Amino acid sequence: MEPASDPTQSAFLCPASSDLASRIEFVSARGRTALLDAVYLGSQIVRTDRNPRKVLFVISDGGENSSRYTEGEIRESLAQTRVRVYTVATTGSESGAPELAFLRRLADEARGRFAAVDRSSDLATVVRELSMAISTGQ
Repeated sequence: MEPASDPTQSAFLCPASSDLASRIEFVSARGRTALLDAVYLGSQIVRTDRNPRKVLFVISDGGENSSRYTEGEIRESLAQTRVRVYTVATTGSESGAPELAFLRRLADEARGRFAAVDRSSDLATVVRELSMAISTGQ
């Protein structure tokens, strides 16, 4: 999912979490994030997968603009799908900022993990670390 004012699907289902780090290199930020819509739609995509271990991986600065879905609807959707959510905040130096509170809460409530990066060059490393956590069920 590439968040934008109207999220469109560019998501992919990875058969192995090791594929994730190599695939994110080709995704670019476009701004004007409808973050809640992207998370909701991502949960619906994951819901249809046959794999019993469902994981949604969210990489964002935490900014939110004009989503149609609410946090309550996100929580309900994630509870129904029993998906784990792993989040990466791309503004690690501001990891206490209000914009990142949703990403932290999302990971906590959905039995996942939260991480933050200061520099985009650190993103692949953090994604690999979280991918290993996903592989081991942490």
